[in-house]
Amino acid sequence: MQNYNKITKTDIEGKITTYNAERGFGFARVAGISKDDIFTTVFVHINDVPAREVLEPGDKVRMDVYLSPKGWKADGHVETM
Repeated sequence: MQNYNKITKTDIEGKITTYNAERGFGFARVAGISKDDIFTTVFVHINDVPAREVLEPGDKVRMDVYLSPKGWKADGHVETM
């Protein structure tokens, strides 16, 4: 069994692909997280965004991420670039 809490990456750059402001979450497309995939999708929640800034598709972001049982997630630190 894989220990998901230990797999983290920092200062990953990507682009928001979808974001639902009403529901408070969306997804970013990033490169270079996994050697198996050219691009990886990362889940981004409003609580990961300082000052709850509204994100929009196309926004460039920098974030820390971790691998959860459901896939890659932002780790409480998402900033627009």
